[in-house]
Amino acid sequence: LFKGLTEGKGSIDISVDTEVRMERILLYCLIWSVGGLLESENRIKFDQWLRAIDKGGQMMPKCEPGETIYEYFVNESGNWILWKPPVWVYPAGQEKLDFSNLLVPTMDSTRAIYNLTHMHKQKRAVCMVGGEGTAKTSTALMFFRTLDPAEMLVKRVNFSSA
Repeated sequence: LFKGLTEGKGSIDISVDTEVRMERILLYCLIWSVGGLLESENRIKFDQWLRAIDKGGQMMPKCEPGETIYEYFVNESGNWILWKPPVWVYPAGQEKLDFSNLLVPTMDSTRAIYNLTHMHKQKRAVCMVGGEGTAKTSTALMFFRTLDPAEMLVKRVNFSSA
């Protein structure tokens, strides 16, 4: 994740304010690699622990009440920015809409797609894990839609535990 965030298209500029930006990127990688599988209540504890060791409070984002570091990402300028899922556009011009195939971005899918995008730049396999019904397949399908079909071929294979 660190390599993807610092190299290639859409990477964070670390040529200026290098130390601060590198620490923020490392902190972002820490929360999504070590703390990414934590449930909500444990994410709050992890956020509190990180804030306790953040000397001077310069590396962590300034959060509103009820927010944690998980609600933020480091943008290309090296600043903490609040996550916002993209505005979903209702598919117009279709005679009959297939609701079972609509993929509406959520906060979780937006975060996952961002991380997938930066990990994908390294051309390495990525394993998405989570319980049943946590939108792993939907998130992967939304990510695949962002790929250029002239550069990347997608083959979908279903594995069932049934």
